[in-house]
Amino acid sequence: MKELIKNIGYCIASKQEGPPVDWAYGFNGDWSHAPSGLSNQIYAHSLNNYIDLAGLSQDDKTTFVEAIALSYDYLPSTTDGVTGDSMTVQVLVTDIPLPAPNFIQPGGNFGPALSSQNFALHQIDNWTITTDTAAWGQYPVLSHRIKNVQPFATASDRLYVSVYVQGNTKVVGLGPLSTISSFSWPSMQVKLLVNTKEEPEYQYLMRLKRSYELQQRYDED
Repeated sequence: MKELIKNIGYCIASKQEGPPVDWAYGFNGDWSHAPSGLSNQIYAHSLNNYIDLAGLSQDDKTTFVEAIALSYDYLPSTTDGVTGDSMTVQVLVTDIPLPAPNFIQPGGNFGPALSSQNFALHQIDNWTITTDTAAWGQYPVLSHRIKNVQPFATASDRLYVSVYVQGNTKVVGLGPLSTISSFSWPSMQVKLLVNTKEEPEYQYLMRLKRSYELQQRYDED
């Protein structure tokens, strides 16, 4: 049994003075963010950070993911938030690179790109500022979590970790409006416990064939 860890850096969105109201983003790591001019849309994404399995898949062995978990390095936070403001974190661990057009949209939906067979982890956490938390601080509480983990085996030499974060608020338009001025999503770690095992030759070759086809599938124009 081996433990594999993938670190994902933090992301910060800070509201700029307007008009028009815009957001400036700061990152630690390989992130992209929402286009400028989308006052009520605050989101960023870090796609296809990979976990190298090449050292495990040598000698024609299959990698089995026995357990997987997401851990935050510190709490998500906001500045000047009001009751109802919230922030979302979505994490996918997949056996194929995630096509950006399918994932990069408000809500972080990955659309038709994946089936349940392609991911080892799909987790969505929503952190909300409540009446109580708005009164004493800017640390939202974890209000909802959707987590899907399934047994997973691959002959591929990589697994991909993709993260989508979103701020949920309204700062322009018809009131009521929020006074929120920043969102801070923490750095995080995706931790896997994996095992390697030699499968019967035919079964392994079919799994290797599928892994290769999946890797090549989204390179097509």
